[in-house]
Amino acid sequence: MGASHTYGTSSSTSFASGYSWTSRNGIAFQATLQPPWHYERDYLPDAPCPAAILGLNGLYDLPALANGLGASHEHLRDDYETFLSHAFGADKGRWPAASPACFDPAEIAERVREGKAPRLVVQPTEFGFRYAAIRRPIKDAATRDYIRVTLFVAPFTVLIPPNNQYNLSILNIPVDDTHTMFYFIAWSDRDDGGIDQDAWRTFCGALPGVDLDAHFRHRRNRDNGYLQDRLAMQAGDFTGMRGIPVQDLAMWETMGAIADRSAERLGASDVAIVEFRKLMVDAVRRHANGEPVIGAPGRRPPYVTLQSFEGIVPKGSDWTTLGAAANGSVLATETMPNG
Repeated sequence: MGASHTYGTSSSTSFASGYSWTSRNGIAFQATLQPPWHYERDYLPDAPCPAAILGLNGLYDLPALANGLGASHEHLRDDYETFLSHAFGADKGRWPAASPACFDPAEIAERVREGKAPRLVVQPTEFGFRYAAIRRPIKDAATRDYIRVTLFVAPFTVLIPPNNQYNLSILNIPVDDTHTMFYFIAWSDRDDGGIDQDAWRTFCGALPGVDLDAHFRHRRNRDNGYLQDRLAMQAGDFTGMRGIPVQDLAMWETMGAIADRSAERLGASDVAIVEFRKLMVDAVRRHANGEPVIGAPGRRPPYVTLQSFEGIVPKGSDWTTLGAAANGSVLATETMPNG
Protein backbone atom coordinates (compact mmCIF):
# COMPACT_ATOMS: atom_id res chain seq x y z
CA MET A 1 0.00 0.00 0.00
CA GLY A 2 0.98 3.62 -0.03
CA ALA A 3 -0.22 7.07 0.80
CA SER A 4 -0.31 10.56 -0.61
CA HIS A 5 -0.43 13.69 1.53
CA THR A 6 -0.37 17.44 1.13
CA TYR A 7 1.00 19.75 3.81
CA GLY A 8 0.34 23.51 3.97
CA THR A 9 -2.41 25.76 2.73
CA SER A 10 -1.00 27.95 -0.03
CA SER A 11 1.10 27.70 -3.16
CA SER A 12 4.06 29.14 -1.28
CA THR A 13 3.90 26.85 1.73
CA SER A 14 2.33 23.53 0.68
CA PHE A 15 4.28 20.36 -0.06
CA ALA A 16 2.83 17.20 -1.68
CA SER A 17 4.32 13.86 -0.76
CA GLY A 18 3.74 10.29 -1.86
CA TYR A 19 5.04 7.00 -0.56
CA SER A 20 5.77 3.73 -2.38
CA TRP A 21 3.40 2.85 -5.24
CA THR A 22 1.25 5.96 -4.88
CA SER A 23 4.15 8.21 -5.71
CA ARG A 24 5.68 5.79 -8.16
CA ASN A 25 2.47 5.73 -10.18
CA GLY A 26 2.19 9.46 -9.92
CA ILE A 27 -0.77 10.07 -7.61
CA ALA A 28 1.06 12.91 -5.88
CA PHE A 29 2.07 14.30 -9.27
CA GLN A 30 -1.35 13.77 -10.87
CA ALA A 31 -3.11 15.62 -8.06
CA THR A 32 -0.92 18.59 -8.84
CA LEU A 33 -0.90 18.39 -12.64
CA GLN A 34 -4.66 17.95 -13.11
CA PRO A 35 -7.64 19.86 -11.64
CA PRO A 36 -10.42 17.94 -9.83
CA TRP A 37 -12.79 18.00 -12.85
CA HIS A 38 -10.27 15.89 -14.76
CA TYR A 39 -11.05 13.08 -12.30
CA GLU A 40 -14.80 13.78 -12.31
CA ARG A 41 -14.61 15.48 -8.92
CA ASP A 42 -16.12 18.84 -9.85
CA TYR A 43 -17.26 19.40 -6.26
CA LEU A 44 -13.67 19.68 -5.02
CA PRO A 45 -11.75 22.96 -5.09
CA ASP A 46 -8.55 23.28 -7.10
CA ALA A 47 -5.50 22.29 -5.10
CA PRO A 48 -2.88 25.02 -4.61
CA CYS A 49 0.27 24.59 -6.66
CA PRO A 50 2.74 23.16 -4.13
CA ALA A 51 6.18 24.56 -3.51
CA ALA A 52 7.54 21.02 -3.94
CA ILE A 53 6.54 17.40 -4.49
CA LEU A 54 8.39 14.95 -2.27
CA GLY A 55 8.35 11.31 -3.37
CA LEU A 56 9.47 8.64 -0.93
CA ASN A 57 10.72 5.14 -1.77
CA GLY A 58 9.68 5.18 -5.41
CA LEU A 59 11.30 4.54 -8.81
CA TYR A 60 12.52 8.08 -9.39
CA ASP A 61 16.18 7.51 -10.28
CA LEU A 62 16.81 4.19 -12.02
CA PRO A 63 20.61 4.47 -12.22
CA ALA A 64 20.82 5.42 -8.55
CA LEU A 65 18.52 2.55 -7.64
CA ALA A 66 20.70 0.03 -9.43
CA ASN A 67 23.99 1.44 -8.13
CA GLY A 68 23.01 2.49 -4.62
CA LEU A 69 21.14 -0.43 -3.11
CA GLY A 70 23.06 -0.32 0.13
CA ALA A 71 24.23 -3.19 2.29
CA SER A 72 20.72 -4.35 3.17
CA HIS A 73 19.77 -4.92 -0.49
CA GLU A 74 23.10 -5.58 -2.17
CA HIS A 75 22.36 -9.30 -2.35
CA LEU A 76 19.39 -8.45 -4.62
CA ARG A 77 21.48 -6.51 -7.16
CA ASP A 78 21.04 -9.11 -9.94
CA ASP A 79 17.29 -9.20 -9.36
CA TYR A 80 17.04 -5.41 -9.54
CA GLU A 81 19.18 -5.30 -12.69
CA THR A 82 16.99 -7.95 -14.34
CA PHE A 83 13.78 -6.17 -13.35
CA LEU A 84 14.96 -2.79 -14.63
CA SER A 85 16.37 -4.25 -17.85
CA HIS A 86 13.10 -6.00 -18.66
CA ALA A 87 11.02 -2.94 -17.84
CA PHE A 88 13.20 -0.17 -19.31
CA GLY A 89 15.62 -1.92 -21.68
CA ALA A 90 19.13 -3.29 -21.28
CA ASP A 91 20.77 -0.02 -22.36
CA LYS A 92 21.46 1.68 -19.03
CA GLY A 93 22.26 4.89 -20.86
CA ARG A 94 18.54 5.24 -21.59
CA TRP A 95 17.39 4.78 -17.99
CA PRO A 96 17.70 8.48 -17.02
CA ALA A 97 15.01 9.28 -19.62
CA ALA A 98 12.57 7.22 -17.52
CA SER A 99 13.71 8.72 -14.20
CA PRO A 100 11.67 11.67 -12.86
CA ALA A 101 14.63 12.74 -10.72
CA CYS A 102 16.57 13.35 -13.94
CA PHE A 103 13.92 15.49 -15.62
CA ASP A 104 14.45 19.16 -16.34
CA PRO A 105 12.90 21.10 -13.40
CA ALA A 106 11.85 23.89 -15.75
CA GLU A 107 9.87 21.43 -17.87
CA ILE A 108 8.16 19.96 -14.81
CA ALA A 109 7.31 23.45 -13.60
CA GLU A 110 5.77 24.27 -16.97
CA ARG A 111 3.67 21.10 -16.90
CA VAL A 112 2.46 21.92 -13.39
CA ARG A 113 1.43 25.42 -14.49
CA GLU A 114 -0.08 24.54 -17.87
CA GLY A 115 -1.15 20.89 -17.76
CA LYS A 116 -0.66 18.71 -20.88
CA ALA A 117 -3.32 16.02 -20.55
CA PRO A 118 -6.61 16.59 -22.39
CA ARG A 119 -9.98 17.22 -20.80
CA LEU A 120 -12.29 14.42 -21.96
CA VAL A 121 -16.03 15.04 -22.34
CA VAL A 122 -18.90 12.93 -23.70
CA GLN A 123 -22.16 13.87 -25.44
CA PRO A 124 -24.80 11.11 -25.70
CA THR A 125 -26.70 11.16 -29.00
CA GLU A 126 -29.47 9.11 -30.56
CA PHE A 127 -26.94 7.36 -32.82
CA GLY A 128 -24.47 6.58 -30.02
CA PHE A 129 -22.23 9.28 -28.63
CA ARG A 130 -19.61 11.87 -29.47
CA TYR A 131 -16.62 12.52 -27.23
CA ALA A 132 -13.92 15.14 -27.33
CA ALA A 133 -10.36 15.56 -26.12
CA ILE A 134 -9.76 19.25 -25.41
CA ARG A 135 -6.13 20.34 -25.14
CA ARG A 136 -4.10 23.51 -24.88
CA PRO A 137 -2.44 24.16 -28.26
CA ILE A 138 1.28 24.86 -28.54
CA LYS A 139 0.59 28.41 -29.76
CA ASP A 140 -2.06 30.93 -28.68
CA ALA A 141 -3.13 28.79 -25.73
CA ALA A 142 -4.76 31.78 -24.06
CA THR A 143 -7.25 32.23 -26.89
CA ARG A 144 -7.43 28.83 -28.59
CA ASP A 145 -8.28 25.19 -27.86
CA TYR A 146 -7.09 22.13 -29.74
CA ILE A 147 -10.04 19.74 -30.02
CA ARG A 148 -10.41 16.22 -31.41
CA VAL A 149 -13.94 14.81 -31.64
CA THR A 150 -14.60 11.08 -32.09
CA LEU A 151 -17.97 9.48 -32.87
CA PHE A 152 -19.30 6.08 -31.89
CA VAL A 153 -22.13 5.15 -34.25
CA ALA A 154 -24.05 2.15 -32.96
CA PRO A 155 -23.77 -0.68 -33.29
CA PHE A 156 -20.10 -1.01 -34.35
CA THR A 157 -18.61 2.05 -36.10
CA VAL A 158 -16.08 4.58 -34.78
CA LEU A 159 -15.21 7.73 -36.73
CA ILE A 160 -11.71 8.83 -35.72
CA PRO A 161 -10.57 12.46 -35.98
CA PRO A 162 -9.08 13.03 -39.47
CA ASN A 163 -5.56 14.10 -40.34
CA ASN A 164 -4.61 16.49 -43.14
CA GLN A 165 -4.77 13.73 -45.78
CA TYR A 166 -7.69 11.44 -45.05
CA ASN A 167 -10.56 10.45 -42.76
CA LEU A 168 -10.43 7.35 -40.57
CA SER A 169 -12.94 4.81 -39.40
CA ILE A 170 -12.84 1.59 -37.39
CA LEU A 171 -15.52 -1.11 -37.63
CA ASN A 172 -15.58 -3.94 -35.10
CA ILE A 173 -18.31 -6.26 -36.36
CA PRO A 174 -19.22 -9.22 -34.11
CA VAL A 175 -19.24 -12.60 -35.88
CA ASP A 176 -20.26 -14.62 -32.82
CA ASP A 177 -19.69 -14.52 -29.06
CA THR A 178 -15.91 -14.93 -29.35
CA HIS A 179 -14.94 -13.60 -32.80
CA THR A 180 -15.00 -10.11 -34.31
CA MET A 181 -14.32 -8.84 -37.81
CA PHE A 182 -12.02 -5.78 -37.71
CA TYR A 183 -11.89 -3.12 -40.45
CA PHE A 184 -9.56 -0.09 -40.43
CA ILE A 185 -10.58 2.29 -43.22
CA ALA A 186 -9.02 5.45 -44.63
CA TRP A 187 -10.80 7.60 -47.22
CA SER A 188 -11.07 11.16 -48.50
CA ASP A 189 -13.72 13.21 -50.26
CA ARG A 190 -11.15 15.76 -51.45
CA ASP A 191 -9.52 15.72 -54.87
CA ASP A 192 -6.10 16.33 -53.34
CA GLY A 193 -6.53 13.98 -50.36
CA GLY A 194 -6.51 10.29 -49.61
CA ILE A 195 -3.83 7.61 -49.46
CA ASP A 196 -2.81 4.95 -51.98
CA GLN A 197 -4.09 1.45 -51.17
CA ASP A 198 -0.64 -0.14 -51.00
CA ALA A 199 0.68 2.77 -48.92
CA TRP A 200 -2.23 2.30 -46.48
CA ARG A 201 -1.64 -1.44 -46.29
CA THR A 202 2.06 -0.85 -45.69
CA PHE A 203 1.31 1.66 -42.93
CA CYS A 204 -1.07 -0.82 -41.31
CA GLY A 205 1.34 -3.76 -41.64
CA ALA A 206 -1.21 -5.56 -43.83
CA LEU A 207 0.46 -6.16 -47.19
CA PRO A 208 -0.73 -9.40 -48.89
CA GLY A 209 2.17 -11.81 -49.27
CA VAL A 210 4.24 -9.92 -46.72
CA ASP A 211 2.10 -9.45 -43.63
CA LEU A 212 -0.92 -11.51 -44.72
CA ASP A 213 -0.99 -15.06 -46.05
CA ALA A 214 -2.92 -16.27 -49.11
CA HIS A 215 -6.14 -16.38 -47.04
CA PHE A 216 -5.58 -12.82 -45.71
CA ARG A 217 -4.77 -14.12 -42.25
CA HIS A 218 -2.14 -12.15 -40.35
CA ARG A 219 1.32 -13.69 -40.12
CA ARG A 220 1.74 -11.83 -36.82
CA ASN A 221 -0.57 -13.55 -34.38
CA ARG A 222 -0.92 -14.75 -30.83
CA ASP A 223 0.81 -18.07 -31.54
CA ASN A 224 4.09 -16.36 -32.47
CA GLY A 225 3.85 -13.46 -30.04
CA TYR A 226 2.90 -11.13 -32.93
CA LEU A 227 6.59 -11.35 -33.96
CA GLN A 228 7.29 -8.65 -31.40
CA ASP A 229 10.76 -7.17 -31.96
CA ARG A 230 12.36 -6.57 -28.56
CA LEU A 231 15.53 -5.16 -30.12
CA ALA A 232 13.45 -2.54 -31.87
CA MET A 233 11.85 -1.68 -28.54
CA GLN A 234 15.24 -1.20 -26.93
CA ALA A 235 16.11 1.13 -29.81
CA GLY A 236 13.05 3.27 -29.09
CA ASP A 237 10.06 1.56 -30.76
CA PHE A 238 7.16 1.59 -28.30
CA THR A 239 5.63 -1.81 -29.15
CA GLY A 240 7.96 -3.76 -31.43
CA MET A 241 4.93 -4.61 -33.56
CA ARG A 242 4.51 -3.43 -37.15
CA GLY A 243 1.20 -1.75 -37.89
CA ILE A 244 -1.38 -0.13 -35.62
CA PRO A 245 -3.99 -2.88 -36.27
CA VAL A 246 -1.54 -5.54 -35.04
CA GLN A 247 -0.99 -3.58 -31.84
CA ASP A 248 -4.76 -3.39 -31.32
CA LEU A 249 -5.22 -7.08 -32.07
CA ALA A 250 -2.50 -8.01 -29.59
CA MET A 251 -4.30 -6.13 -26.81
CA TRP A 252 -7.69 -7.61 -27.67
CA GLU A 253 -6.66 -11.21 -28.19
CA THR A 254 -4.37 -11.53 -25.19
CA MET A 255 -7.26 -10.57 -22.90
CA GLY A 256 -8.96 -13.81 -23.87
CA ALA A 257 -12.10 -14.47 -25.89
CA ILE A 258 -14.36 -13.15 -23.11
CA ALA A 259 -12.55 -10.87 -20.66
CA ASP A 260 -13.48 -10.66 -16.97
CA ARG A 261 -14.19 -6.99 -16.32
CA SER A 262 -15.26 -7.41 -12.69
CA ALA A 263 -11.88 -6.34 -11.29
CA GLU A 264 -11.40 -3.33 -13.59
CA ARG A 265 -10.86 0.12 -12.15
CA LEU A 266 -11.80 2.63 -14.82
CA GLY A 267 -10.58 6.21 -14.51
CA ALA A 268 -11.29 9.66 -15.91
CA SER A 269 -9.58 8.82 -19.19
CA ASP A 270 -12.02 5.93 -19.75
CA VAL A 271 -15.18 8.02 -20.18
CA ALA A 272 -15.77 6.67 -23.71
CA ILE A 273 -15.49 3.07 -22.46
CA VAL A 274 -18.01 3.79 -19.72
CA GLU A 275 -20.45 5.40 -22.17
CA PHE A 276 -20.07 2.53 -24.65
CA ARG A 277 -20.80 -0.11 -22.02
CA LYS A 278 -23.83 1.81 -20.79
CA LEU A 279 -25.17 1.83 -24.35
CA MET A 280 -24.56 -1.88 -24.82
CA VAL A 281 -26.20 -2.84 -21.51
CA ASP A 282 -29.21 -0.67 -22.39
CA ALA A 283 -29.40 -2.30 -25.84
CA VAL A 284 -29.43 -5.78 -24.28
CA ARG A 285 -32.22 -4.79 -21.90
CA ARG A 286 -34.26 -3.23 -24.71
CA HIS A 287 -33.83 -6.33 -26.87
CA ALA A 288 -34.92 -8.57 -23.99
CA ASN A 289 -38.04 -6.43 -23.55
CA GLY A 290 -38.85 -6.44 -27.27
CA GLU A 291 -38.09 -2.73 -27.63
CA PRO A 292 -36.26 -0.99 -30.52
CA VAL A 293 -32.48 -1.17 -30.09
CA ILE A 294 -30.02 1.59 -30.97
CA GLY A 295 -28.43 1.01 -34.36
CA ALA A 296 -31.06 -1.52 -35.45
CA PRO A 297 -33.13 -1.19 -38.65
CA GLY A 298 -35.74 1.49 -38.16
CA ARG A 299 -33.54 3.48 -35.73
CA ARG A 300 -30.76 4.50 -38.06
CA PRO A 301 -29.30 8.01 -38.20
CA PRO A 302 -28.47 9.88 -41.41
CA TYR A 303 -25.00 8.35 -41.68
CA VAL A 304 -23.85 10.60 -44.51
CA THR A 305 -24.07 13.67 -42.24
CA LEU A 306 -21.94 12.20 -39.44
CA GLN A 307 -18.30 13.17 -39.20
CA SER A 308 -15.48 13.48 -36.71
CA PHE A 309 -13.44 16.63 -36.16
CA GLU A 310 -9.88 17.78 -35.52
CA GLY A 311 -8.70 21.35 -35.32
CA ILE A 312 -7.78 24.48 -33.37
CA VAL A 313 -10.75 26.68 -32.50
CA PRO A 314 -11.39 29.84 -30.47
CA LYS A 315 -11.35 29.12 -26.74
CA GLY A 316 -14.81 28.55 -25.38
CA SER A 317 -16.21 27.17 -28.65
CA ASP A 318 -19.07 24.71 -28.22
CA TRP A 319 -17.34 21.46 -29.09
CA THR A 320 -20.68 19.66 -29.50
CA THR A 321 -21.26 21.60 -32.73
CA LEU A 322 -17.89 20.74 -34.30
CA GLY A 323 -18.39 18.28 -37.11
CA ALA A 324 -22.11 18.09 -36.32
CA ALA A 325 -24.99 18.86 -38.68
CA ALA A 326 -24.98 22.14 -40.59
CA ASN A 327 -27.35 23.77 -38.11
CA GLY A 328 -24.96 22.96 -35.25
CA SER A 329 -27.41 20.77 -33.37
CA VAL A 330 -27.04 17.18 -32.24
CA LEU A 331 -28.10 14.92 -35.07
CA ALA A 332 -31.48 13.37 -34.42
CA THR A 333 -32.46 9.88 -35.43
CA GLU A 334 -34.24 9.44 -38.73
CA THR A 335 -36.63 6.56 -39.20
CA MET A 336 -35.60 4.58 -42.26
CA PRO A 337 -37.00 1.49 -43.95
CA ASN A 338 -35.92 -1.87 -42.61
CA GLY A 339 -33.20 -3.78 -44.42
